Amino acid sequence: MGSQVTPALDAPDGNVTPRYALFDLAGKRIDAVAATGRILLIVHGTISNSDAITGPFAPRLAQAQAAGYDQIMVFEHPTLAVSPFLNALDLARAFEGSKAQVDVVAHSRGGLVVRWWLEVLDRAAGQRARVVFFGSPLMGTGNFFKNVQSNY
Repeated sequence: MGSQVTPALDAPDGNVTPRYALFDLAGKRIDAVAATGRILLIVHGTISNSDAITGPFAPRLAQAQAAGYDQIMVFEHPTLAVSPFLNALDLARAFEGSKAQVDVVAHSRGGLVVRWWLEVLDRAAGQRARVVFFGSPLMGTGNFFKNVQSNY
């Protein structure tokens, strides 16, 4: 009998985020990222999906489209069964060859995905990117050991 961990993690991911790719705001899969121009990318957090971010901001996103973005897209990705690094690798592959300026809004764990992508996997894209992280655990998830003395 194999491990039951992966199926246990796949189930919530599949229920909350059944799609895994880049999509436009209408829900159509994006198979090619713009080679040039301006892109707005939204990356959701743990046990979530992009609707949690785009829904409340739909009027603002329509304004962003009118303000000159060539593409506005969301990155739907599993957050429990797949590591942030592997999600970042998929983003790096999707943006491979693109010279577009990318503005990113990243929530929670999505910030870890974006940071891996832009700082480790595609530093050139990182030079052209502007990122807003909100609620992203870039310095860890807590300070449990902050006041603990250690001999290590």
